[in-house]
Amino acid sequence: MGAVAACNPDDEFELRLSTLGHPMPGVELRLDAQDDDITELYCRHPFGYLGYMNEEGVWISRASEWHRTGDIGRRHGKDLIEVLGRADDSINRSGYLVLLTDIERLMGAIPGIAAVTVLATHRQERIQGQQIVAFCQPEKGAMLDAEWIRRALLQVMPRHAIPDQIHILDALPLLPSGKTDRQTLLALTGE
Repeated sequence: MGAVAACNPDDEFELRLSTLGHPMPGVELRLDAQDDDITELYCRHPFGYLGYMNEEGVWISRASEWHRTGDIGRRHGKDLIEVLGRADDSINRSGYLVLLTDIERLMGAIPGIAAVTVLATHRQERIQGQQIVAFCQPEKGAMLDAEWIRRALLQVMPRHAIPDQIHILDALPLLPSGKTDRQTLLALTGE
């Protein structure tokens, strides 16, 4: 798709680290949100591609139309956008946006946890919506307990973000690339 935004070297360093930047000439970025609301990022970009087609060769969207980027963000000042993560790495719980990467970061800071991956199940539970499932790998010699982890999380995050299930595995399954095998973990939840 090509570049859609760039930071201005004259902007403060912290600002450049936290935002997507200013749209490139000819590129439009849009968030359907006001002020600090978090929503999905849309782009209209006439350069670098013609559009997207489905398997039958039918145009899904053209570069001249607004399309979803798959990212979520919020406004940062007048024309800057702060990208918070991927839309598929977040869920809505009780009206609150929960970023799975935030849960991973906070769980990873708990003593004794060497690695953590947090997923949302695909199935919709009748009352709560998608379930949040965390998989933890203990540090060598550490003894972890799911309830102890849950109590530790209650000290640093809101109740609606606490994982519904916490599984402790000797090691997280990895792909040949070294990334966590999320499909194998999802299968452990019965999905």
